[in-house]
Amino acid sequence: MATAWTETAPGVYEANLDGAETVYRKTATVFAPLKREHWRLHTICRFNFGPGYNGPADKEAALRQAWKALRYEFPGMIVAPQDGFKKIYRTPTVESTQKWLDETFFVETKRTADEIISEAVPLQEAPSLYYLPTTSEILFFISHWRIDAMGSWMVTERLFHHLANPSKDKLPDVPPANEIERISPSLEDAAGSPKVSTPEMDKVAAGHIAAHHRNAIQMGGMPYKGDATTLPASPKREAVIFTAESTQKAVAACKSRGITVTAAIHAALAETVFAMGLPESRENDYVTVMPVNLRNYLNAPYNGDGHALQTYAGSITPRVPRHATFAERTSYLVEYYKTRYDPKLIECLRPIYKYHAEALFKPRPPPAAASDKAPATNGNTRPPPGPPSGISINSLGVVEKYFAGKYDDSVDVETFTFGVSMITRQTMLYVWTWKGELTLSSEYNAAFHDPEEVREVMLSIKRVLEKELDISLDEERG
Repeated sequence: MATAWTETAPGVYEANLDGAETVYRKTATVFAPLKREHWRLHTICRFNFGPGYNGPADKEAALRQAWKALRYEFPGMIVAPQDGFKKIYRTPTVESTQKWLDETFFVETKRTADEIISEAVPLQEAPSLYYLPTTSEILFFISHWRIDAMGSWMVTERLFHHLANPSKDKLPDVPPANEIERISPSLEDAAGSPKVSTPEMDKVAAGHIAAHHRNAIQMGGMPYKGDATTLPASPKREAVIFTAESTQKAVAACKSRGITVTAAIHAALAETVFAMGLPESRENDYVTVMPVNLRNYLNAPYNGDGHALQTYAGSITPRVPRHATFAERTSYLVEYYKTRYDPKLIECLRPIYKYHAEALFKPRPPPAAASDKAPATNGNTRPPPGPPSGISINSLGVVEKYFAGKYDDSVDVETFTFGVSMITRQTMLYVWTWKGELTLSSEYNAAFHDPEEVREVMLSIKRVLEKELDISLDEERG
């Protein structure tokens, strides 16, 4: 189902943001008055040219050409948000195409990628690519309402494909006139969710979202700095990378137990929250909002890399029992992951996101002051407004399934890092494997957490895994 674009002026087309796009767009703009963007995605890669490379010798020129080719492949790159919850596409001209390229491609000779991420605080209305010649790295920035994690990897894959396989002919000054037809539709349209819901669909959607939010509000919290008036600072990242040998041991140990590495890490995180969380987190079950890749649920062509530039993701709220063994927790999680979405829920995605947005953004009463007998929360006297201070987990699997990283003997991507800008008290724990090495990567905000604290959470996960899987895990030394 294609997007319904309306031509509002010659060459100017407008469409409403759909439900999923609206949720992510509104989340991104919540902190706009503070010049912060929540959930902005970034990918960092260090790369080198091989002996088979036959493109421009100048890396900057080569990347600029690849970036332009990527924009031609994905015309959604130039779609812009308009008036809050609309999106607009303008038929490109020679001038506008060059202007877009000049305003989205940057060469950075002084700052590191992490420094750019920390300092790039304003809301970015267009995707952007930074080239860092000193370290031979690229940094790809893009807002979450445009794309999801898997999609950003697939788009980065296409960037390096264009870099490794430069066009023998000069790209045209203007993209094809019909490129609007290739802009990826919203999640709801790609899934074929009807524009008008039946009463049964509304009932299924309302029940699903009610259960989702009922679980989500029970998400446990971690200690944090400051109080309810503390403003966010810069987004930061800490990572623990295990050697390939240790990764193999973890995979083998999980396989012998009939569980997945994701379930093992999830259960280890729950044990860590029980031990290190706020008092109420140590008393209840561990609940988290866990992103889910919905691309596998979509029909062709929307499940392929030709539609990488769109947010095709959902979420689940697994509950890890506090009074259970590690084996019981992992067994439960393995089964829970299998049953997270079914064809009926996919059909109901449009009303699901409608109800989700209503529940997520409805006005909330101000937090009440805690009583004198209330347990201390690391100096806080009131619960934090908005998102909680808990830890969410997003297991992304093996990166190479979506991003090869090696292009014959032309281009080789040596390192890979993915993350999201966190502006709230919450922490996002990403899990992935790249070149055979398991990575735990935590995204957090410096106003609310210290790096030592964030790293200790991941080291606690490591210790739980070592104990429960009866293995030793060695970290990769940088």
